[in-house]
Amino acid sequence: MNVKRLKTTEEPVKPSALGSDLKFDWNDDLSTLRPLIDDDNVEQMDESISSLKKTSLELNGSSSNIHQRTQEQYEELVKQAPNDSHLWIEYMQFYIDQAEIDRARALAERALSSIFYR
Repeated sequence: MNVKRLKTTEEPVKPSALGSDLKFDWNDDLSTLRPLIDDDNVEQMDESISSLKKTSLELNGSSSNIHQRTQEQYEELVKQAPNDSHLWIEYMQFYIDQAEIDRARALAERALSSIFYR
């Protein structure tokens, strides 16, 4: 959704403390209004958004490579680094991806007892 904000080219009228001199007129000329963002800036923003989306897709695609580890590899890794909570979570995700929720839950309990948090 592209939203353009409009900004007047004239100096704004300073209202009184109570705002009594602010009046709305249906006959005001809207041609004096101009966009706050130029078309060039909008195109640059669109390009940067599309590049961010591509980067995000690439990162999500690379995260699927993480799950190509086997159960034995995860076991070896958690033995080597028992305090690595990210590794434990990754290992739990391995089971969740295989729809083995009970094994993931048991692994979470094992991780909580293994991680030294002090």
